[in-house]
Amino acid sequence: MGMAYPPLSYMGPYTVMQQMVNQGQLSEPIFSFYFSRKPTFQYGGELILGGVLDRLFIGEISWAPLTEETYWQICIDEFAIGNQATGWCSGGCQAIVDTHIFLPQDGGSCVVAIETTYVASRNGQPLWILGDVFLKEYYSVFDLANNRVGFAKSA
Repeated sequence: MGMAYPPLSYMGPYTVMQQMVNQGQLSEPIFSFYFSRKPTFQYGGELILGGVLDRLFIGEISWAPLTEETYWQICIDEFAIGNQATGWCSGGCQAIVDTHIFLPQDGGSCVVAIETTYVASRNGQPLWILGDVFLKEYYSVFDLANNRVGFAKSA
């Protein structure tokens, strides 16, 4: 669908979200995702346009400011496996929060977990993609008005 910022828009100078905001179709300029941890054919998750659904997450939403307004790109201070810090981002890392869902012509689907890209960020730091497997653990909120991404533990 293309929910990133205008430089990556498939629909000309405005993204889908910006068009909906400009047309007054949303109560708030945000969208959020919930991926079921136990998806079925009937229910895999939800995309909420213009708000959040409290029943889909536990606790408070933690916000990360965007470092670029192209992708939904944020800074990562550290990666941990379990409770053990890896040191992978000791010099700083950038991450793109991306559901990366699309259906190609062959009918398959693309699912991305956590992976590094072959492209460095503009500041030269490693650029990671936080995709579906990561996002199944967290309810994610994309706030266009404040240029930030929020995460809360999925319910």
